[in-house]
Amino acid sequence: MRQQTVPAIVALLLVVPCVAIGAQTTPTATIDYEGEELTVEAAPGEQISGETTLPPGTRLTVRIESASSASPFLKRLEATVADDGTFTATGDLSDLPPDTAFEAAVVYNATVISRQSGQIVPCTSDCTATPRSSDTPTAFSTDEPALPRPVVQVRQGETVEIPIAVGDRERVRLSIGSDRTNYRLNATVTDGDGDGRAVVSFDSVSAGRDAPTLSPVDDDDRVTTDSETTLSDGLDPTEYDLTLLGAGENGTRLSIGTLVVFDQSESTDAPEPPEETTSTPPLNETTPATSRGVDLGGIGALTVGGLLGIVGIALLLGLARGGRGE
Repeated sequence: MRQQTVPAIVALLLVVPCVAIGAQTTPTATIDYEGEELTVEAAPGEQISGETTLPPGTRLTVRIESASSASPFLKRLEATVADDGTFTATGDLSDLPPDTAFEAAVVYNATVISRQSGQIVPCTSDCTATPRSSDTPTAFSTDEPALPRPVVQVRQGETVEIPIAVGDRERVRLSIGSDRTNYRLNATVTDGDGDGRAVVSFDSVSAGRDAPTLSPVDDDDRVTTDSETTLSDGLDPTEYDLTLLGAGENGTRLSIGTLVVFDQSESTDAPEPPEETTSTPPLNETTPATSRGVDLGGIGALTVGGLLGIVGIALLLGLARGGRGE
């Protein structure tokens, strides 16, 4: 009997780790909609809901991006997975152009796990418009240094204003781009009139060239370009990091955002932003609330498999010793 038990234990040791590894499944999600396609109104308080295999408490992002370069836009709505696996992302879409096609993407751990095409339709009720940040560049709080517009959009060949809350600091540093996008601009922004704010103009044509890329909108404020990557072919259409830092070489990071540059061509598809896979979910998009920023599902499965393996080895050694004793 003992000679038959040993092979059974060996088989168990081989099977358990495989089961544990197989438990690390790729998360999936679906977006709910009625009719032939997903539709959302150009209105405040719009919702996009769906289901996912992610554990309850996980935070994710629903990204709404224009499918037409003629009407570019990008929105990010936050959501938390409920106990039943559903999620609902709510946001103000009143500034989006009606009759425009878009793509909704569910993003977890910086990876798209679901996509769904849709259409922006005109608002039918509760259509109180929300002023666009670009229309009122100085209407933002200046209590703390921040980037009031976390997503700034511009088409190639055009300029866009980037509002900056300086707070009680006289100077801050603005960084645009990263090594990932092969373009980076570092500039020092000075609040010359002491109103706690500054608005800078970003010229996509001048980016990486001899002409100034950033310039102050208010004559009292100042912008000094500290460094900028030289570009031979101009700025690529993609997403660029916006980072607001304290003054000084090693300034503290104060706020982050995104600059989205769209292709100036008339193609029907907006540029696909780069997607990266990271081992730790970004805190503001995908952090599981119960795991302090790390998805422990796969790690837990491997741990259980390892413990069972150790127990099996101990049993195997015990049986071997018992056999020698007889």
